[in-house]
Amino acid sequence: MPHSPRPRSPLSALRRRNRATVVLAALLACAVPLAGCERTPPRPNILLVSLDTTRADHLSAYGYGQPTSPFLAELAAEGALFRRAYASAPATAPSHATMFTALSPLSHRVVRNAVTLGEQHVTLAERLAGAGYETAAVVSSFVLNARFGLAQGFASYDDEFDREGASVSWRRWEGLELTGAFDRRADVTTDRALAWLAAGRRDAPFFLFVHYFDPHDPYEPPPSYRGRFAGPADVADADRRRQVALYDGEIAFVDDQLRRLCAGLAAMGLADDTLVIVVGDHGEGLWQRGYQFHGAQITEEAVRVPWIVRWPAGIRPGRETGLPVTMADLLPTVCELVGVSAGDGAVHGRSLASFLREGEAPPDRPVFLYRIPYEPHEEYGVWVDGEKHAVRYGRWKYLASATEHTTELYDLNADPGETRDLGAVETGVAADMAGLLDDWLEAVTRPDSLTIRPELSDTDREKLRSLGYVR
Repeated sequence: MPHSPRPRSPLSALRRRNRATVVLAALLACAVPLAGCERTPPRPNILLVSLDTTRADHLSAYGYGQPTSPFLAELAAEGALFRRAYASAPATAPSHATMFTALSPLSHRVVRNAVTLGEQHVTLAERLAGAGYETAAVVSSFVLNARFGLAQGFASYDDEFDREGASVSWRRWEGLELTGAFDRRADVTTDRALAWLAAGRRDAPFFLFVHYFDPHDPYEPPPSYRGRFAGPADVADADRRRQVALYDGEIAFVDDQLRRLCAGLAAMGLADDTLVIVVGDHGEGLWQRGYQFHGAQITEEAVRVPWIVRWPAGIRPGRETGLPVTMADLLPTVCELVGVSAGDGAVHGRSLASFLREGEAPPDRPVFLYRIPYEPHEEYGVWVDGEKHAVRYGRWKYLASATEHTTELYDLNADPGETRDLGAVETGVAADMAGLLDDWLEAVTRPDSLTIRPELSDTDREKLRSLGYVR
């Protein structure tokens, strides 16, 4: 019986090169001025929507078998869909800090929830406000409270919630006393966002950030959504099936609220020239490998998130790519699309505007992932100790934790569920991926990683161009 050849490593061509070249590329992806950034006003409005705890593979637009999100599917058909988008970390604050700064958690240092983003970082809202945008945010969880630094650049930041109707009853969180509720539901958030839009000035474009929390546990959608879906048939435990069905109901509730928000835009005559971006901050375990929640793992269900873009005046409908992208790409992409400077500092994402505008495929490049630090203990059945890191490149994904003394290697094309560790078989691939990850960690944690401006030789520039980082 003929045997199948082993999948080749995407790093095979790099074995004769300096791995740091790839890391340098990631750091320099937006270190030069963006070509074509100048744009004649008026600029489009921007609506950025963040879906908390939303797995991409539980959305209709991503092929889920239940109709959880018909509006998001419509939105994707009218614009663009990134099929393999990754959050930087499986936690809300680190992930949002990366969206707003285009930096890895290891650089912006919001490595877990309840850590404050430093004022030295220039956020997306600050860049847009500096370009004349009217900025506002309506958030739905105390995790994004203004005290944690994510309100930088927003003229209006709605982050106070009534206890009535909240889904989480906590009075203390991360050692902090809560004077109000921990969260609010999607219908109230939508009401607040529509009220801000209705009261807004029209002498400047707006940037409105809306955060929906509902798919987060506890999974308690409104009554009309509770019996809408059946749980997964391959889950034997009836209570777990019921919990997944309720989680899907939460997604459906948010989908309907997002439809209502966009319908409000249309009613105000704002839909055609509003850039609508819907992203996720992280996923949820849902017992896929014995773990219900998020935070402890950086496997695909924890970090694969939606990213959908619609802008009728600027993006042709039906664009789609399966090449990996990351939430660090959000800031440079938005800035190039609307003609606002993304700054001249090194960041850890690159603009995807060419794909959105012209359909030019984004490069296949390394995506780096971060597991928030833990004191050693068992986290709902998963042993955690310190930090964990991962890199996805091509078909391969490599995970490593120095404190847990573990490494793993998966072929995501053949094994998307990450069930077969090939580290002991594909030793050359594992070594290449480990080296790539080590060089990245060294680069993003050294003190001058955001201030250096190394000049690239013609040879290095050609190497980077072949990898898709430099044009």
